Amino acid sequence: MLIFLNGCMAKGNMAFNPPVDSESFIISGNLSVKEIVNTDLLKPSIKEGLAKIKDFSVFKVYAGELSAPVSKTGSFKLAGVPFSDDLVLRAKAEKLEFLLRISPHQLLYTNLGAVEINIQSTAEAMIYLEGKRDKKNLTPADIKAREYEADVYALRENIRKSLMLADEAVKDNVLEVPVVKETAYQVSAKILEREAKLRDANSALFNSFRRKDVELLKKIVSPSFSNDWDPASSWTDLLISLQEVFKNSEFATLNNNILDLELLPNNRARIRTKTEALLKSEITDHTIAAGTWISDTEWSLEGTAWKVLKNLPYKKGHPLQPDADGRWGEVAQAHRDFLAAGVAEEIDKIKNAVSLNFTNDFDMTSTYNDFIVTTQRRFNFFDVKDADYKIEKITFTADNEAEVKCSGFVTAYSYLMGTDVKSGNVTAVITWRKEDGSWKIYRNLPYKFTHPLNR
Repeated sequence: MLIFLNGCMAKGNMAFNPPVDSESFIISGNLSVKEIVNTDLLKPSIKEGLAKIKDFSVFKVYAGELSAPVSKTGSFKLAGVPFSDDLVLRAKAEKLEFLLRISPHQLLYTNLGAVEINIQSTAEAMIYLEGKRDKKNLTPADIKAREYEADVYALRENIRKSLMLADEAVKDNVLEVPVVKETAYQVSAKILEREAKLRDANSALFNSFRRKDVELLKKIVSPSFSNDWDPASSWTDLLISLQEVFKNSEFATLNNNILDLELLPNNRARIRTKTEALLKSEITDHTIAAGTWISDTEWSLEGTAWKVLKNLPYKKGHPLQPDADGRWGEVAQAHRDFLAAGVAEEIDKIKNAVSLNFTNDFDMTSTYNDFIVTTQRRFNFFDVKDADYKIEKITFTADNEAEVKCSGFVTAYSYLMGTDVKSGNVTAVITWRKEDGSWKIYRNLPYKFTHPLNR
């Protein structure tokens, strides 16, 4: 089964698929300000001094020319908000103002029913607006990049302090206080524009799979490519493997959505994607692979181009889940070796792959000895002709213990009956445990016809 791909958003690149003019949105959420403010800035007629805001109904929220009242508790709802490339919500009351930047991607693909306007969102929106004046298009991921966390925090602190200034020290708006304005500009000037180019590279990767373009793949994948879970993965192995897949197959369905994107120090990035794919034979039209999975892929900026650096699943047996690491690869390899030993009828390898403390929750008579005797008897009377196995998920329940959710289908020739016997689809959740440096099957491996074959 083919399992790979990280591509573009579900609606594709908006440069080629812009929203229609009539498309509008409902945005609702909360104004949440827990910091102490000088209430003179909020209501000059009420002299309460420094205090927390108890009643948010003095605020209004604006989206361009649209406005909506804020409830006493801080909730609001804006209806009929038109699509905008540079949408910034503004919550205003007298000399206090709080902001929230909503990017085109967030507008189209995220939950707009629970947005929050606070000091953090205000700092990030100010950085975006200052960058815009310098003709930069800083995205949420650009601004949230780890190397700028201290800078954004410094701006946030300056905003927090400006909320407590005396009324006469604030001319029009707390966000226009020189120290706040200057800090926002300095931070915006420091931040690099990277997310947009990274999304373009991710879309190019997706398109290379759809077009079966190996030459494009060569440019998008780093020569240093590797996978944590498979030491055999490399730039060369990936290209050879995919060339083989591309020979006589095509994608009937290929949808890919970016769930999360994080820019990391040292010109690295992580993209979490959800992919839905249906791969069919060009010759027979039968399904070769189908499924939906989530994967975390690491990218690196090499020269001026983003390239896939690590953790792109592209082979049968590669993980269908995010956050797979070296242990995942160890367990997956042990599982594959065990199944291969079963097909090859290598009883010594099977003995070494099973814990002496082996048992089954569904059969109290299951033991290591019973399993070995049953397996040897099976080898004597059956010959495996065809076997297809798939690891669906590996979950670590402890540092030295993992549950492997897997499925398989086996066709074997029976010497006694003189015919083929098919197992049908078998699913199981097998517990592996690391003992003396080796992963071994510890619990819940069905091996008798009386055992449950779909768990």
